[in-house]
Amino acid sequence: MAYATADELAARLTRDGVSSIPSGEVLSGLLEDAKDLIDGWCQRDFDDHPDDTVALDGNGLDEILLPVSPLRSVSAVSVDGTALTAAELAELEVLSHGCLRGYTWLRDARVVVICTWGYATPPEKVKRACLLLASRLHRHKGVREKAAQGLRSQSVEGVSISLDPQDMDRDLGLLLKPYRRRGACA
Repeated sequence: MAYATADELAARLTRDGVSSIPSGEVLSGLLEDAKDLIDGWCQRDFDDHPDDTVALDGNGLDEILLPVSPLRSVSAVSVDGTALTAAELAELEVLSHGCLRGYTWLRDARVVVICTWGYATPPEKVKRACLLLASRLHRHKGVREKAAQGLRSQSVEGVSISLDPQDMDRDLGLLLKPYRRRGACA
C-alpha cells in the first residue's frame, strides 16, 4: 500500500498549481511508483508486518539481532522447536532496532520468532517524500513514460528526477536519510 492517499496527492497537486487532476487510478499508480523508489533507496519498506515469522540461527550469545526494524513486539519464540515459556518471554528485552536480550541463544540452534515489526503508519517524512516524488512524476509525465523504457533519471526545469533507487534527489534524500537501512551505501 502506498505511503499517502490519492486524495492527499490530489491536494498536493492542487497546491502545486496543477489545474487538471488525473483520476484516482492514475494518482494511485504515481504513489505506488514513488513508494517503490523510496523502498529501493532506503533498502526497506515502511509497511506494517503484524505476526510475521522470522527464522534465524542462534549465535551463542545472550542477545540476537533480528533482520527487521522497528521491532514493536514479540508474541512467541521457539528454539529448535521448543517454545519459550511465558516467564522466559516476559524476561526478554525487545529493542526497536531488532535486538532481543535476556536469553542465551544456543549456537546454531534454529530460532523462530513471531513478531510485529514495521510501521502501523509510515513516518511523516516518508509520507512527505512520497507525495513530493509522486507530484514530480506527474508534472513530468514524460519521465514516467520513459522510465518504462529504461530511463533512470532526467533533469527537467532545473530539478533532477531520479528513478534509480541508488540515486535519490538531494531534498528527498535528506527527508529519507534517517530511515535508510544501516549499511546502505550513501
